[in-house]
Amino acid sequence: MAYIVLAILFGGPLLLFLKTQHAFSGFNLVKFSKALNRAAYLYLAICFMCAFLIAYLETYVYLDNKGTLYTDMLMDAATTYLELCFIIILPLIILLMFIRLFFGKKLVKAPAQPEPQKKRTS
Repeated sequence: MAYIVLAILFGGPLLLFLKTQHAFSGFNLVKFSKALNRAAYLYLAICFMCAFLIAYLETYVYLDNKGTLYTDMLMDAATTYLELCFIIILPLIILLMFIRLFFGKKLVKAPAQPEPQKKRTS
C-alpha cells in the first residue's frame, strides 16, 4: 500500500507538468527537464510535509507506543519518499541542469535540413 502512495506522489506532479509542457506529442529532453523542474517545487513541498509527518509520528505516536499498522505505513511511505527525493530526483535535476547548461543551444535548435545534391555533369 505504501508503494502505491509513493507512485501517486511521484507520478502525479510529473505527469501533470509533462501534460502542460505538451511532452506527450513530441517528447524531448528540454520538455522533460522543464516539467521535472516545475514538479520539483511540488516534490519539495511534499518533502516538507513528510518531514513534519515523521517528526509528529515519532514524537507523539511511537514514543507513547501507540503505533498501528496505518501509522507504520505512513512512516514507511514518508521516509521512503524523502530517501527517493534525495537519492534519485535531486541528482536527476542537477544532471539535467548541467546537460541543459552545456548542450542547451544544441538541444533547442531544429535539426538542419540536408543540402540538395548537385547534379553531375560529365
